[in-house]
Amino acid sequence: MEGFERLKKLDISGNRFNKSILSSLGALTSLNTLILSSSFDSRDSSFPIQELKNFKNLTFLDISDNSFNGTLSFKEFSTFKRLETLNLEDNAFTGYILEDMWAPLSLKALYLYGNKFSGSFSKQSLCSLKDLQHLDLSYNEFGGTLPRCLGNLTSFTILDLSGNQLAGYLPSFWPPKLQYVDLSHNHLEGVFSSNYSSLENGWIPSFQLRTLIMQDCGLESIPEFLFHQFKSEVLDLSHNKLKGRFPYWLLHNNGGLEILNFMNNSFNGQLEIEAKMLSSMTYLNLARNHFEALFNLTRIADLQLNDNKFEGTYQVYSPILVIKAMTQKCYIGATINCTVRFLTGWVNITGLEYLNLRDNLFQGQISCQLLSTGIKYLDLSYNSLSGLLPSCFNGNSLQQINLQGNRFSGSIPETLVNISTLNSLDLNDNELSGTILNKPGENLSGLRVLLLCGNHFSGFIPNWMCQLNIVSLLDLLKNSFFGSIPHCLYNLSFGREGEGPLYGPFSDKLVEWGIGYWGSSEILLDNTASFDAEVDEESEFVTKYRAHTYKNKALNYMSGLDLSDNNLTGEIPYELGALSHMKGIHFFVELK
Repeated sequence: MEGFERLKKLDISGNRFNKSILSSLGALTSLNTLILSSSFDSRDSSFPIQELKNFKNLTFLDISDNSFNGTLSFKEFSTFKRLETLNLEDNAFTGYILEDMWAPLSLKALYLYGNKFSGSFSKQSLCSLKDLQHLDLSYNEFGGTLPRCLGNLTSFTILDLSGNQLAGYLPSFWPPKLQYVDLSHNHLEGVFSSNYSSLENGWIPSFQLRTLIMQDCGLESIPEFLFHQFKSEVLDLSHNKLKGRFPYWLLHNNGGLEILNFMNNSFNGQLEIEAKMLSSMTYLNLARNHFEALFNLTRIADLQLNDNKFEGTYQVYSPILVIKAMTQKCYIGATINCTVRFLTGWVNITGLEYLNLRDNLFQGQISCQLLSTGIKYLDLSYNSLSGLLPSCFNGNSLQQINLQGNRFSGSIPETLVNISTLNSLDLNDNELSGTILNKPGENLSGLRVLLLCGNHFSGFIPNWMCQLNIVSLLDLLKNSFFGSIPHCLYNLSFGREGEGPLYGPFSDKLVEWGIGYWGSSEILLDNTASFDAEVDEESEFVTKYRAHTYKNKALNYMSGLDLSDNNLTGEIPYELGALSHMKGIHFFVELK
């Protein structure tokens, strides 16, 4: 490495080096930034701490995502007197938090996400890091409670303790600059509860949080300290035991609130949210509660209200939802238990991408105005929608369509089989009939799931289905198709190894927001926290005579072909015997 003695920054991430390369880099004594993320061969999991000690002038060290394991003592890092950022994420380190563990004292950011550290925190182990700004201990095995002395860390801004085994009450004395807190998936029953202020003598926080995430913490009431928060941008209290009326004061107090997630709680009563309360809102998820009334909304980019008790009647010119998207991406998910007429006059839903109204009692027809919004994900399954399928499907954006379990009739419009972006079409269990257009299927070359079960289709199985090269689920069960089984179905991949895309189009995430936190310009901090919106897509397929529902990412790994309960005749093509890799294959063919 001659000639590089003055090199300040070295990034060799994303390789598979042998760790001996660190010895050859030892002459780079001027390095202050060393990035070794995903750099080493995972077959050698020992941590090269001795080789790293040569870089005594480091201020930034990233050794994340290398599958290193074993017990790690932070005494080993005492050599790095100037180290400010240490990233050990996504390894398999074990060890305990000891009194003398946190060295060097110069640390400003420590990221331990996704390891196997355990034990409880001693009183001095954390509090000795006087300059600490960011602390991410998420998804380890830490237990116990946090020491009160955390409040003395006056520069502290980001704290992520999610996915551990913490229990009991957290201290009320928190740093005044705290902006981001994630306590999700712990055993913090009662933390910040309604009686917490009495335990802490009427605690009023000195900080103003921008983000609070407390998913699955056993909360039974809204944390009282939130009464004193006025700058919140992200609030996620989903998957708890919250009950009672909707806390309108949260909206009044926090005009800049962008993301609010109360999914899977027990809120009830009517919703009377005015548009002016949601001037900055881009994501609102009130799914799986017990709300009973509908309301007008504007400026929402992602709205999910599924599994409530809304009732009412949609009027053509008085829609319950008026969406004016503030951003380029707009998502609406609402599977709400209500007896209503399906909206035919959605107004100004520009930018709509995700609409989920599954499992309700909606009636009426699909509006062409709705389909003209550039929508990508459309789920209207298990309602009472009827009439003909519209001929105005947008061929430039739709990726997933689920209309299962309605009462649509007539034939499949040509526009529906001419959507080049479509990867999933589910028309199961309707009253559709007639023959399916026997036309080229090049425009559906990206289709992965085609479900037509439980209708009244007739005629020959169209040859264009043989051009669905990467299809993994094809279900024609319980129709009236006749004739022979096309030999060319063998050409379809049905998830055959080595064919089709490596990764499927289905995901557990709807969208991920980045939330910026600007820290010191003197240190390379990870100043972006993320928030993932949940997606709830599913398809039903029969295997072994039982209907199974495959959700989200699982659809990428399921394959099957079902031609049973039709009027097919002739022989089963011997070529189909090569499809033994499929999870499900069903034929009932009358031999003549």
